[in-house]
Amino acid sequence: MDRRSFLKLAGAAIPGLAATRALARMPQGLAGSGASSHLAQSTRRPNYGPNPDPALRPAPVTRKLLVIVNNPRLPSYGNVTVRQFFGWNDPDWLVANHIRDLRHASFGYVNYMIAERVLVDDFARWPVKVDGFRYDEHSYIETVRTRNRHLPWHINHHAFFADHNILERVRSGQVDEVWHIGPPYDGNWEAVMAGPGASNSNAPPVGGTDHAGKRFVFMAYNLERTLTEMLHSYGHRAEGHLNTVHSRFGDQDNLWKRFIRREASHPGQAEVGNIHFPPNAERDYDRSSSRVVLSNADDWYHFPFLTGNRFRPMSSSEWSGVARLYYLWWMRHLPHVEGACDGVALNWWRYIVDPNTI
Repeated sequence: MDRRSFLKLAGAAIPGLAATRALARMPQGLAGSGASSHLAQSTRRPNYGPNPDPALRPAPVTRKLLVIVNNPRLPSYGNVTVRQFFGWNDPDWLVANHIRDLRHASFGYVNYMIAERVLVDDFARWPVKVDGFRYDEHSYIETVRTRNRHLPWHINHHAFFADHNILERVRSGQVDEVWHIGPPYDGNWEAVMAGPGASNSNAPPVGGTDHAGKRFVFMAYNLERTLTEMLHSYGHRAEGHLNTVHSRFGDQDNLWKRFIRREASHPGQAEVGNIHFPPNAERDYDRSSSRVVLSNADDWYHFPFLTGNRFRPMSSSEWSGVARLYYLWWMRHLPHVEGACDGVALNWWRYIVDPNTI
């Protein structure tokens, strides 16, 4: 089926089609709109949206992780780790629950497995910046206390990949991607892609990495932050990959651009929104607004049988005004069924998880 026929079937340009179909009744999120702030740090995973039809459900995939934990010790302060010194979060707890969040958000499709965990507990192995600078315990503590980071702030990816033999690990099939979790000011983008033919993930791709033999994603997570920010970073990865996949289509035929519509950019045509802007957002990071708008987000629970007219009033009460729950709500709207149209899979998680399919 070509894309024009598919869009016609989906009702994307047929205003009267939806009038013959009943509007979906979908979960409204957790009860109440005044959720307490601790909920954002909880591990609750609401079942937004119906489970996929078993006949259309894609087979789950397993991805092998190299997890690098950067948590150096401070000899001048009793040899405690920087995490202990500043009271930051447990990296293993964060990683384990982030894996569970992604499995839940993808309706069981995404299954990350830790193939190897590497601990960096010495400032001598702290990631070196592009100008050759490397923090020691004294310069790092001063940076955290003053919030005045070294510039240029970002790491030398080639040096980091060499230090951990990452390209060879990927080439040999030991790992499929890398998660680096460490203190703030590590110097990483949220998500970056490397390998032959790499494209934008949340930052320009790392060139000169063809030796990896295939593309892989390098995720960076922060011990100072929570599961909320981890989903935020992964969400930007999703945006980057899906934007690339759909970039060959014009605006009229671009389902991704339709998915991310919000009231502020498309008055009266809001759909699911994006990571920074929910469908009802008036400004950046506006995840708790009580503003009510008409949104067609429910339509995406029925993909690929879109009507283009399942609009109903929505506000942050859908996700209880909680940022982490918004990201889960957003991700569970992503298409997640078998099949393809015009060379594009109907399971968008395929592209998010495996950059070699882009």
